[in-house]
Amino acid sequence: METPIYKDGAWRLDDPKLSYLTDEQVNAYLGLENTPSYSGAMHDAERQLIEKHKIEIIGMWPESIALIDLGSGPAEKTVVKAAEGKRRGKRVAFHPVDVNKRMLEIAGANARREGLEVFPHNCLIEDFERVIGEARKTAGAVYLNFGATHTNFPVSFLDKLGSAMKKGDFLYVSTQLRKKGEEAALVATYSSPLLEDFALGVLRHAGFERGEVEWKPVFVKDTVEHSSIVKRVPPRLAALGMKPGDRIVTHNSRKQTLGEFKEMLSQRFEPTVWTNGDGSFAIAVCRKK
Repeated sequence: METPIYKDGAWRLDDPKLSYLTDEQVNAYLGLENTPSYSGAMHDAERQLIEKHKIEIIGMWPESIALIDLGSGPAEKTVVKAAEGKRRGKRVAFHPVDVNKRMLEIAGANARREGLEVFPHNCLIEDFERVIGEARKTAGAVYLNFGATHTNFPVSFLDKLGSAMKKGDFLYVSTQLRKKGEEAALVATYSSPLLEDFALGVLRHAGFERGEVEWKPVFVKDTVEHSSIVKRVPPRLAALGMKPGDRIVTHNSRKQTLGEFKEMLSQRFEPTVWTNGDGSFAIAVCRKK
């Protein structure tokens, strides 16, 4: 059982790994990934940008590169770049990293279909230093593929990644962009039974069941907090002071403006940023300063 902590006016159960521990949670995520509303705003937009700019991205790579996919999931978008690099004569060692073994199996199968060398790591994203050390044995430089997963972590986690990078390494991140004044409309897009089910998968780790919480995402500062209002409190959490009406957060999705995104990266790296036509999504490849 997981125990939430109370911080900043809400109970927090928002460690990213808690969303992907069981096969049931993986199924919930894969179902969410295939819905037009979620996939269109996130995955499809990123796929289109990768397809448009993959030659430029691969052109930055040296002849040998270890592509580390942090929180790989199925890794379909990452494999597009890796496979294109291989077609263009690069030696690409693919290192998917995921806490869920089934996700790793899917990522590995997708990569092997493209003839890629696969070195899976069944561990937490937070184990990146060890993974980077192992990956350096398979290639000259490292390309850390963090995608939109970085938005689920504090900004300070980018500093940790930057400290582990060397000159010649790369960090890839992506994000759905927010336009000022449209925060309420953005939160409204999270009113989905599939997202509610995704959150319930995390809440079950703390002892909640369906009907004991009410799904209520909110926007705080620059982040959509995937949160629920507690209706019935499990006895062990009541002992900690949790009450009906309290809010519990299960996931965070940082939604920056383009200016905020560029500033965050420029403070830490030398980024190259691309956006789509309507300015709703951005991808970036960052070099160590």
